[in-house]
Formats: sequence, structure tokens, C-alpha cells
Amino acid sequence: FDKDGKFIYSEIRSVRLTANGLIVGVYPNPIKDFANVAIDMEQDAEATLTVNDALGKQVQTMQVQLFKGPNIKKINMASHASGSYLLILKTKAETKTVGLVKTN
Repeated sequence: FDKDGKFIYSEIRSVRLTANGLIVGVYPNPIKDFANVAIDMEQDAEATLTVNDALGKQVQTMQVQLFKGPNIKKINMASHASGSYLLILKTKAETKTVGLVKTN
């Protein structure tokens, strides 16, 4: 809340989600056909990658093996309609959610 009615804009910065060493990034985003999911792990783990549409309906899921350090997993979004989606990465230790935008 600004008491004098004035505002200023700050510069735009990209953000990577991180907690307990799990870093998730998606590029490109917006997505046309394929997206790369970049995951940095502190240790080896099995995980589930799930894509849900804006209504919460699961439209894609895959089981992946992640290794300590950087991992790149490719997801195919070509057959999905334009719109907003959520990518959910779930390991035994934690869950991360990243917003996706699909364009045609």
C-alpha cells in the first residue's frame, strides 16, 4: 500500500525455485512444441513429472530417474492446446510446481 499514490517499476528478473537443493527451471517458456526441464539435484532420486491444465486435469505424466547434479528432461507439449499449465515435479523428499504457457 502506497500512501502518497506514487509508484515506481523495478527491473524484471528471472527466478529459479529452490529449496533443499532442488532447482527447477523450464525453457523456453512460453512453449511451442517442446520444453526442457532443468533440474539440479543434491542426490540421485526417482521423480514424477506431471503436467496439469488450467482446470487441474492431468494431461501428461512421466517417471524419471534424476542424478546428483544437473539434469535436463524434455517434455512434448506439441499436442496440447494453447493455454496455461502447471508442471509438477515430485520426488520422495519434496514437490515443486512451475507455471507453463503453451502457444501455437
